[in-house]
Amino acid sequence: MQNNTKKKIFRVIVLLLIVLLGAFLTFSLGQWQTRRAHEKQALEAQRQRAQTNEPLMLATSSIADVQSIQFRRVQLTGHFLPDAWIFLDNRQHQGRPAVSVVQAFEVYPHGFVIPIDRGFLLRNPSRPREIPVFPEISQTVTIEGVVLERFARTAELSGYMLAAPSNVHVEGRLWSNFDAQYFAKVYKQTEANFVVMQLSDLGDGLLRQEPQWSSEVGKHRGYAFQWYGLTLVLLVLGFLLLWREVRGKERN
Repeated sequence: MQNNTKKKIFRVIVLLLIVLLGAFLTFSLGQWQTRRAHEKQALEAQRQRAQTNEPLMLATSSIADVQSIQFRRVQLTGHFLPDAWIFLDNRQHQGRPAVSVVQAFEVYPHGFVIPIDRGFLLRNPSRPREIPVFPEISQTVTIEGVVLERFARTAELSGYMLAAPSNVHVEGRLWSNFDAQYFAKVYKQTEANFVVMQLSDLGDGLLRQEPQWSSEVGKHRGYAFQWYGLTLVLLVLGFLLLWREVRGKERN
């Protein structure tokens, strides 16, 4: 009789620990998704404020306080470096396969260099792996664009998701993703801690579009709701099982 009582007490303790651990885990995941939603909401608010400001005139350095200027419109005067360019592969423009042209841009009057996403070149549908013809600009130009911490990687939208750099697969001038440090090393330039997506048309035939921002606040809130709901379910089921176990003990 005493052994049975000890076994039931042990089962109750184990069940209680399992329920509490499961509830703690699911609640923590809900809290994490809630924090992510708040972070994305703050980022979205920053983007909206940045879009209402006048374009910046950057002319002093390739190192800036990125958190304060990202998503801001900027104007840059200078020229594209003729040999410092790459294609970013596996991009799309309005559903059509394309590459993005990234080229180093020397800004006047201080001569620092910024990587510029100049726009899209469509691939030939009949020869999709053929590299498109690259339009060069040799004269001094003034371009307008938007500041980003980095360019979007494959399957992302316009550089909005600010994660750590991923591996970059390189085939000559054709890269899978952009890495500022590697780009600066290959083309012997000073590394910049921000990049610019060009929006102005220079008549070079490249295709451009406004950045498509995706804050995903609703998605994170939906995930948080699911985790909090699962926490409640675990607590209710755990209470019922514990109540059943204790009641069974009392009857005995």
